[in-house]
Amino acid sequence: MKTTVKANIEKLSDIISVCEQAVPPELRSTKDYNMLLVAIEEIFVNISSYSYPDKDGEVLFEIENTGDNTVKVQFLDSGKAFDPLEYDSGKKAKNNIHNLIPGGLGIELVKRITENLSYRYENKRNILCFEKTLEVMP
Repeated sequence: MKTTVKANIEKLSDIISVCEQAVPPELRSTKDYNMLLVAIEEIFVNISSYSYPDKDGEVLFEIENTGDNTVKVQFLDSGKAFDPLEYDSGKKAKNNIHNLIPGGLGIELVKRITENLSYRYENKRNILCFEKTLEVMP
């Protein structure tokens, strides 16, 4: 499923609604689903807050359930280029949490709770992708 929304924090509820439609109910009741939502919120809020400093912009959000309890997520925007993967926030934070800017604590959290996180800047667009496995409790 996909949706295009304004890069505005108020549109986060639209993104969450798409997640609820794309992820089966039995996977939405897991701790991993909550972590998926944390990662999605962090990325969307960062894009909304920083990607378009001088203009309004949009975010294309895509989420796909691969059928093996794994969800693939992709964010695309045409805002300011920023590669969150080039910062090693975890290493910087060992002695002083104030060393997290840029590439702050939220990005570090996304790195730790997602799988196959990738970023590229292509055709003047930021493209950030990740996967999250949603373990069903026995």
